[in-house]
Amino acid sequence: MAEQDPTPEPTPPDPTPSPEPPAPEPDEPPKGGGDDNAAFQRIKAERDTLRDTVKDLNAKLADAKTLQDIEDAKTATAAEYGKKLLSVAIDAELIKAGCVNAKAAKALIETDGLELEGDAVKGLDVAALAKEYPYLFTQPQKASTGAPPAGAAKDDSYFESMRSSAGLKAKD
Repeated sequence: MAEQDPTPEPTPPDPTPSPEPPAPEPDEPPKGGGDDNAAFQRIKAERDTLRDTVKDLNAKLADAKTLQDIEDAKTATAAEYGKKLLSVAIDAELIKAGCVNAKAAKALIETDGLELEGDAVKGLDVAALAKEYPYLFTQPQKASTGAPPAGAAKDDSYFESMRSSAGLKAKD
């Protein structure tokens, strides 16, 4: 039989390295002091500033609008401005036509087909509106005939008697 060797075989070295001393925590200054401590404090302050900057930038990024959001807001604002401008132009056209109640007249106007061209409103027919709703527009005043009103005195005898009783001279 085979004899066993009384010496054990050498064991291979342990693959795990021996533990190294733990690295200092980032908030602890290095051991030793002096210039290392001042440099550490400066770097720590810089790190804190950079962290705050990153937080601020992340907050701004979350609040930031995309280009599409800006374009949508611009389009909506332009449409709203256009409606207000059209409304003012309609008011001006109604006032020029002698409208006495522009708010009531505007309620009767369908504004979907109207467009603003310079100062005029294309598609607005104020004359038709005045014909259909004449009470919204000033009526032309009847011209005077030049004759005295029907109830006026035709002679001045009453006034002459008043003058003489007051002691005034008669009218020449």
